[in-house]
Amino acid sequence: MAQLKSRCSSSDGYDGFILLNSSDFPSANVTAETNCQIVLENNNMWKKLIEITQESFYIPKTITNFNIGLGTVEFGVGSRINVDGLNTSISFSDVTFTSNSGTFNAHRGVHLFGQPNVHINHCFFDFGRLGIFAYLTYGGSPIEIQNSVFRNNNYGIYSYDKGVKLMNCSFERNAKYGWFADMMSFPSYSTLGYAINNDVAYHYKGNASATLSINDPWISNNRIGVSVVGTNCSIDCGRVSDNLEYGFYMGYNSVLDMQGSASSVPQVTATDNGITIGLNIAKRVDLIGGFNNLRPISGGNSFTAVNGTISPTLSCNPFPAGLDVKNNNWNSTGSFSSNDYNVTTSISANCVTPVNITLIDNSPQPGTFCGQAIPCPNCRGENALNYCPSCDDIITSNYYLEELNEASRDAIDKSSSGHGYNYVEAVRRLSEILMYNISSPDASEMYVINVSLEKLLEAFANAFMFDQLLEVDNSSTLSTEVNNVVVVLEKYIQLAINANDIKHCIASCRLHQHVCSGNIYKCYGMP
Repeated sequence: MAQLKSRCSSSDGYDGFILLNSSDFPSANVTAETNCQIVLENNNMWKKLIEITQESFYIPKTITNFNIGLGTVEFGVGSRINVDGLNTSISFSDVTFTSNSGTFNAHRGVHLFGQPNVHINHCFFDFGRLGIFAYLTYGGSPIEIQNSVFRNNNYGIYSYDKGVKLMNCSFERNAKYGWFADMMSFPSYSTLGYAINNDVAYHYKGNASATLSINDPWISNNRIGVSVVGTNCSIDCGRVSDNLEYGFYMGYNSVLDMQGSASSVPQVTATDNGITIGLNIAKRVDLIGGFNNLRPISGGNSFTAVNGTISPTLSCNPFPAGLDVKNNNWNSTGSFSSNDYNVTTSISANCVTPVNITLIDNSPQPGTFCGQAIPCPNCRGENALNYCPSCDDIITSNYYLEELNEASRDAIDKSSSGHGYNYVEAVRRLSEILMYNISSPDASEMYVINVSLEKLLEAFANAFMFDQLLEVDNSSTLSTEVNNVVVVLEKYIQLAINANDIKHCIASCRLHQHVCSGNIYKCYGMP
């Protein structure tokens, strides 16, 4: 049992980590008097600060501040962090929340309850049943999450009630939902979102006042891109493409707003989805003047731009003169016909027999690109790893005249389940990529380089954690892998010095010092 006294704080030192492994259920083994705080901080995201193998780490209601910064939180099977206090201030910055096995273990992530002062920035949530569970009814405040990544979970974010604001957040390879939002009551927003290889990227259900605004997304290669029930969803700019079944799936009483005006047009690129817009008793779809590219994947009339049912209101046909959807692109020929849609009224008491609804576009347009849909390097940097025509070709022992981003993506992938979590091979390949000298790298190349450096250090730490590399303290000879990491860090230090980037220089120097002294575990968060 850990007990915090009045006006105290608990913080992690430089070495070691906290282990919570009570067998009690519930495992409420941390208590605190009033005016206490819990602060866990260190010097890099891959140093383990705390491991939770018990049922839950309950943050007592009496804790005024719960802060985690620059470190890793590891969860055992089914474990979670549960913040009980509705007035507790919460800050997570530069933190990795992950399983203690390095693979999916159904941990339950972080549970929050509508606390009014929550700051989450630049965090990773991996390998859990849940990344964040936000049941916002109790505290009553919406939640904002910035610059964070949710990967390899069942649910990246599960939110209930109130509203959510996402800024520059990514959802990757989540087995069920990237973001699942239920019974929302406040407006919600997603800006510069990135969602790829999830089953459903966004599923959002709310009342009429809980509108969803999506600005400049990149939502691709999911089964369903965006699913909405009960409220209005507006999409502005960006890309919702290459989703297997639906780009947008609009459920009961929902409205999809992708219409434009003389001064502002959505210009959404929604191409090569199975069906671009699916309607299931939706209220309305607004596309007039949108200049959106709605071309579905080729394959005959079963693949249509707009397909499904719209709910009748006072009359059996809610649009007796037809629904105007002008100024959009529908197919590869630039034309528009009844082959591009299949929309009827849904069956109801006053409309027993479905009625076909006519869509009208007397002036189809080729569609225009906007925001992230514009190919890199003009789109935001996060996509440069996936598409970077300005990236130089590199020559290393494993990559001959391959574009920098293609090589980096291949090297990073060696750490994935598809390659048996081969962290050593990832270290080898990322090291050789980062040792290659690119003359005057542009912004896209610098993004790829920085991501590769982060992934190198992550793979390096995991290689020791899972005994793919072995530690030899005070050895006069460094292994090839360790030596290569040292060389990369020395190069990064010099680049930071040249750019007068003191913060990154100090951080890199500390990493370099610990690697060279053989204290691998102390440097990279191992026990």
